[in-house]
Amino acid sequence: MKRSVLIWLVTGIVYLGAVIAGYSLYANMNSNTDEPANHGAMQTEENMNH
Repeated sequence: MKRSVLIWLVTGIVYLGAVIAGYSLYANMNSNTDEPANHGAMQTEENMNH
C-alpha cells in the first residue's frame, strides 16, 4: 500500500509542476506589452471628460 501512495504522490507532484510550467509559458507568450502602464489613470481621465 505504501508504494502505491508514493506513486500517486510523485505523479501528482509531476502533474502539478507540468501544469504550472505550462501556464507560465502560456502567460509569457501571450503577455500584452503594448498596454500603457498608466491605464487606470487614462480610464479615470476619460470618464471625467464624458
